[in-house]
Amino acid sequence: MNVQWRDLRFPGGDGEVAVRLGLPAASATRPALLLNLAGDHVTQLQTHPYDIPVQAFLAAGHAVASVEMPGHGDRLRPGEPAGIACFAADAARGEDTLGRFVADLERAIDGCIGANLVAPGAVFAAGTSRGGYLALRLAAECPHVAGVAAYAPVTDWQVLSEFAALSQRADVAAMALVHWAPRLAGRPVWIGMGNHDPRVGTTQCLEFATAVAAAERDLGCPSAFCLHVVPEDGHSLSASWRQRGADYLLEVAGRPWPR
Repeated sequence: MNVQWRDLRFPGGDGEVAVRLGLPAASATRPALLLNLAGDHVTQLQTHPYDIPVQAFLAAGHAVASVEMPGHGDRLRPGEPAGIACFAADAARGEDTLGRFVADLERAIDGCIGANLVAPGAVFAAGTSRGGYLALRLAAECPHVAGVAAYAPVTDWQVLSEFAALSQRADVAAMALVHWAPRLAGRPVWIGMGNHDPRVGTTQCLEFATAVAAAERDLGCPSAFCLHVVPEDGHSLSASWRQRGADYLLEVAGRPWPR
């Protein structure tokens, strides 16, 4: 597929936010932007199966983007742990790394809108595991996000082995997505989760979905929340289910605007 890759930088909370943008050779009539979250730039944009929604959006003529997560790629700090262990180390010091990163993602979206790369309300987010958490959290906090697909997402950090020593702390409990459930009520959300995922917790994902359903009932708004608990053992999600999440977002992107 013929894709033009561009590296952009926008002002961020702790300096600049580096965004890798992919533009298809032929653009859709109403181009949208997909922000995919699954580690570093290469993993998010060019590594199967994490790039399945990326490839789907590019094929439909939409732009794609990535922002490297803390503890990944160029954001891996010397002498610091990588991946989720980085989040846990920061949390142990009382640092809200996840909250700061979500704010940087919002700044990246604002930068893309300000540069006329995408229209407000035409931004979508997808993510896997820790990236799924961030995609859902971003959708809850950023009104420009029109839909989100989360693959086997973290919904409660207390479950993760890296957070075992911190699991009783109130600030870690406060990071659970159930606290953002009211902000996702009525929003287009698609989640795929294995029926036995001890790594991030199938039970916790069901509790989050129940909280969103309760918020939609209390607010009297129509539900747009889709949770698929699928017969997969362990912390994984097959390519076919990832494609279903991408198809869901493309269907939402094709609806009449403004939303």
